[in-house]
Amino acid sequence: MINLINDFANRKVIFKALDVGIDTTTPAGKLILSIFASLAEYDREVILEKTKAGQQLAKAKGKHIGRPSGVNQENYNIVKKALEKDLSVSEIVSLTGISISSVKRYKKEIQK
Repeated sequence: MINLINDFANRKVIFKALDVGIDTTTPAGKLILSIFASLAEYDREVILEKTKAGQQLAKAKGKHIGRPSGVNQENYNIVKKALEKDLSVSEIVSLTGISISSVKRYKKEIQK
């Protein structure tokens, strides 16, 4: 944010936040803006630290972190049975409501 305001100043653009009374043409306005920017950066860093600590704690407790795995065992079994009956991918999709990409992924896994 400071770099952006400095870039504005170099281009002769004045920044004024009317609702909070910040005016970058005055020394007091520049000071307040710098303080607010520093507090915002500090707050962001604290949030990132807490998030990372929470993820590490959850991982230590055996919780899964991140996106769920792509294989749903129930859907996998449905697709497997449908393929055993020689149904096409489009038929499986229309009958089960499973997405075409999932059916293709399960089919590829089954054919291994």
